[in-house]
Amino acid sequence: MECLKLAWQSVCGKKRSSVLMSVILAISFAFAVITLSVSGSMIKTNDVFRKTTYGEWQLILPGINSKLKGAAANSDWLDELGVMNVYGTIGEDGIGTVDETLKKLGHITVNEGRFPESDGEIAMEADLLSKLGIDYTLGQDVTLSVSIAARENSALGTSHPVNVVGTYQLVGIIKEYTDVWTWATKPVCELDGTSSRAESGISATLCSALLTENACAEIVRQAQLQAEAFNNAEKEQGSDLRIKLCDAPTSNFFCTGFDTDKTNFIARVYQTVGSVPLAFNATKFAQQETQTYNIFFTALIFAVTLLAVVCVNIMQMQKQIRQIALFRSIGVTKRQLRQMQIFEMLFICIPSVALGILFGAGGTWLLLRTALFKNGAEILVDIPFKQVGLAVLCWLFGIILMRLIVFQTALHQPLTGRLHVARKKARRIAAAKRVLTVALASLFCAAVFFMAVESASPLSNKHETERFPAYQIYCSSDFDYENDVMHEHLIPEKAVEQMRTIQGMVRVDPYILMKVELNYAGSESSPAFAASRASDKAELRDGYYYVPYDDGIHSNLYAYPEFITDRLLARDDVELDLSAFDRQAYERGEQVLLFAVRGSDGNIMINYGMYDDELRETYGDIDSIGIKPGDKIELSFYGAAQKNYIGDESEHSLKTFSYTVGGIVYCSDISTSVTEIEAYGARTFNVAASTALIKNAFAELTDEFRDYIVDGSYVMNGDFAYTGAFCYADIRSGYAATDYVLAKKAADLGVRMSNHRESLAANLQTSIQQITLILSVGGCIAVIMLMLLMNALTLEAREQMRNVGILRAIGMSGGQAVGKFAGTALINGLIAAAVGWVVYAGYAVLSARRLVQQFPEAYNSLNSALASKLYGLQRFGATVWTMLGLSFACAAVIVLISLAAKGRLLCGSPIEKMNENRD
Repeated sequence: MECLKLAWQSVCGKKRSSVLMSVILAISFAFAVITLSVSGSMIKTNDVFRKTTYGEWQLILPGINSKLKGAAANSDWLDELGVMNVYGTIGEDGIGTVDETLKKLGHITVNEGRFPESDGEIAMEADLLSKLGIDYTLGQDVTLSVSIAARENSALGTSHPVNVVGTYQLVGIIKEYTDVWTWATKPVCELDGTSSRAESGISATLCSALLTENACAEIVRQAQLQAEAFNNAEKEQGSDLRIKLCDAPTSNFFCTGFDTDKTNFIARVYQTVGSVPLAFNATKFAQQETQTYNIFFTALIFAVTLLAVVCVNIMQMQKQIRQIALFRSIGVTKRQLRQMQIFEMLFICIPSVALGILFGAGGTWLLLRTALFKNGAEILVDIPFKQVGLAVLCWLFGIILMRLIVFQTALHQPLTGRLHVARKKARRIAAAKRVLTVALASLFCAAVFFMAVESASPLSNKHETERFPAYQIYCSSDFDYENDVMHEHLIPEKAVEQMRTIQGMVRVDPYILMKVELNYAGSESSPAFAASRASDKAELRDGYYYVPYDDGIHSNLYAYPEFITDRLLARDDVELDLSAFDRQAYERGEQVLLFAVRGSDGNIMINYGMYDDELRETYGDIDSIGIKPGDKIELSFYGAAQKNYIGDESEHSLKTFSYTVGGIVYCSDISTSVTEIEAYGARTFNVAASTALIKNAFAELTDEFRDYIVDGSYVMNGDFAYTGAFCYADIRSGYAATDYVLAKKAADLGVRMSNHRESLAANLQTSIQQITLILSVGGCIAVIMLMLLMNALTLEAREQMRNVGILRAIGMSGGQAVGKFAGTALINGLIAAAVGWVVYAGYAVLSARRLVQQFPEAYNSLNSALASKLYGLQRFGATVWTMLGLSFACAAVIVLISLAAKGRLLCGSPIEKMNENRD
């Protein structure tokens, strides 16, 4: 009991140090619980979301003959095999069947209704219905033209598909998967496009419409009858033309059951089904990356947990040695000292564990609560109790070990007359303190660098995904041959306002897109103009369009409302020259903006990239369009009389208008994708204008050309309307709230709609969850490291009070002291930043090694994997200057933390500091 009392008195006697030690230990314990729990929960959540969204299949074998199914199904390398049979296409979308195994592997479900059960029923994806101009009402009859591919016939010169028309009852809306599933032979971060399928070089048609097997068989039978009728007719006429249908159906195999040795596995696949194209589920690369994150996080957690315990004990070592020496000098035995050490440890550890559990539970709840997304992917709480238990044991082991080290050091330490540690040993302890302080700072820097670098890719993907509209509404037309009248369906301004009120809609950006002829004085001396005109002639020759312009070139005219112009002028990813821009004149329709698209080489893209080698040899590389702000351009509108509309041959110029170029906009084909600037389909010269320009031009045309069609897609005798609209939906919008209502509105207007909400929402949610994982766990580590560093520096400052008091007493000013502290902290901060980059480099090497091990078919060496990693970093803006900026920012934070911790040393008189209680 005497030892217990002495231990309690010892703890109370050095109250400040004991409290600081308890806080540091509690923080380190809570830190381990929070980080492991949040990491485990987010990884579990991401894994479940990935499987339900992108499917659990691991390998795709596209375009396989269905006869090989038996051979594959009996293979020992196969765990599960899901089969999709594609019998035909509707446009670019497949129609066919999927078996129950694939429904399970791919998590193929319906948003509404059910899958077809009888031969007259069909289930379709919402985006396919939108492409066909059909709303999502279940029970309606849907008439489809299904194209069955034919083999190429030498006499025909090309394949001649057979179209079969059938009517089915719509019984289900399939949850989007055909535009969501991605496959690749290398990580998606290396791919230049938004779809890994195209970059992998492996294509496959997926079924957006599902029928029963009997219904599909009937389609094939009807196609064969048509082919036979055609062949018989041609044979009777003595013609060699024949149609031979391709083998139907074409099968896509989706497999699970990877061999540990991937190279051996691929060899076994080839041995079974032959040398066929194959690719991996692209999310397998992301899954591997997440596992690498978990290894890195866990290693960092254990390192910090141990380091916190070691650091706090090293900071207190001199005091603890003096205390033990004092007890030895008054006759306390070694046995009693050991008992006192155990009791002191219990007095400090018990409240630390209690606080750690409290803070750990609260912090975990708060972080997971913050990470929840309404109507998004639900956060699944998954606390890795084994890892938490190991962290606790590691924490306790560190405390016991350091206590024993201090105790044994004190027993063998030669003491001076004032019970000070010998100078040589004292210097070693001081050096150990500096090393541990730098180590804490280094882990803080490593956490910051990890967050900054690893979050660059998902942040970029999130930004790009958010710029894509979930829906696009565009005008449609149909020609009444009986009455010789074109019926044009546009989007009135009132309809745009109604779309904005739909639940889940973020914004609606209407626009007018028209093709016009562009010309200007001096165009004959412009290489861009000449190259564009030559490209126009090549397009005319190759059949892309049929209307030749005598003097000018084809150009796109985009007319926007005022609020879209505001966004265009505020963009920071375009090169703007507005030296002659007058906003009022622009809004009156007197000025226009010209924009052009630069390719990755910095040169102007001629007619959306249709600049072949022959043209390039003639005109060379072109870095400017040759027009400057203030120049005049001429735009000619073309159209046809509605009653005489028989095609493009009747088109002729209606009227030519002159406008002033207010500014030039150069944009990148990477940074500009949709809305304000259309990079895809952009001509060499593109014109942006206000809607007033269109209204003014049509006002002048109305009297003479009352019933004219402009550009084959705009009837002038109606009210002002838009040709299209980009509609942006919140990630929390859903099928019933947004898709269904907007599709109904489009059908009522008679316009077409493309629906990409589900695929964009999946991509966006994937990026958000990856960002949440990186920032929540990395941020937790960084914050905890700062708190530990602050407390460690505070303990160190208490040790330095007497020395600083002496220095101030002999003449050191406060400014000199601050400069000394800042200089030491800056050096430590720069060293910590360098070590932090070394730690991150270690993670990069670990990640590369795991890529080589997991995907030998994509990486043949560690160097190739590291080069891939470096390419990804450069692509998302990680440069030497970025690294230096991050390094100096972290060093600055460490300096501020150090000054904040040691600022108390400059408070009070030097005499007070010299007499400060050193416990």
